[in-house]
Amino acid sequence: MKKSRGGFLSKKSYIKFLIALIFFIIIGVTIGFLFTTTDCGTDKQCFNDLASACKQAKVKTLVGYNTYQIESKGISFKNFKFNECKIDVKVMSVETSDAETYNLFKDTEMTCRIPKGEVKEFTEFRDILKYCHGTLKEALFEKIIRDV
Repeated sequence: MKKSRGGFLSKKSYIKFLIALIFFIIIGVTIGFLFTTTDCGTDKQCFNDLASACKQAKVKTLVGYNTYQIESKGISFKNFKFNECKIDVKVMSVETSDAETYNLFKDTEMTCRIPKGEVKEFTEFRDILKYCHGTLKEALFEKIIRDV
């Protein structure tokens, strides 16, 4: 009896298909683990430990009356500099009765590219500010100037 074409896979093709499927599942799981961000909640030590190793993590922290989300994005691949960690800082809420200060910090953020080993306390702005750029950095400097 002759096999018909177009219906089922042959045994050899079926085995190749299963091997390819298992390979892609393993690759997908590995990539999932590599690009998973650890949520440290409000635990600064958890975040600082992971960010020091350029691992992906995020933390919410209160500085003054403002709530910030600081997120370590891992190694910065910009300009092929693989020795820098990328940190994003975003203002989540501004708690002040002063409208001018509220407007100054509302919706601001900054991106930092920090050389590995340069900073231990990523949640302290004074330690990371020189590596950052963005509207939050500008707002912090403007607030310092106003307070003087």
